[in-house]
Amino acid sequence: MLPTEWRPSDPSLVFTLIPWAPWAKDRILALSPSRWDKLVEKVRTFLLSDEEAVELERATLGVAQPVRMDKVGRICLGEELRKSLNIGNEIRLIGLGDRFEIWDLKRWEEKSRQPSRLGPETGIKLGL
Repeated sequence: MLPTEWRPSDPSLVFTLIPWAPWAKDRILALSPSRWDKLVEKVRTFLLSDEEAVELERATLGVAQPVRMDKVGRICLGEELRKSLNIGNEIRLIGLGDRFEIWDLKRWEEKSRQPSRLGPETGIKLGL
């Protein structure tokens, strides 16, 4: 169930779910309509003769699943998507502004125990 503060005011809003990242496939990325539109626009600028770009297009646009929340803020993760990423019944939601990630709880806990790759230069990139 999505936290109340994450729920859009328009209950008919469609999130788009994609396995992420195409090279790791360890989580589901849920994109807001505006973020999804930006991704589609970017992918469509790739050259059709660029095989890596075409593969990336297949791995994102080709497997995307639109979903809506129900009245209490739940979204249904398709069985095939969950199985392909080994996502069990216990999950962790990570909010990222105009998108969020859905992780298998055990995998998230393992990831959280790994050393961070962020350093002082991260603040500089963010302009802090």
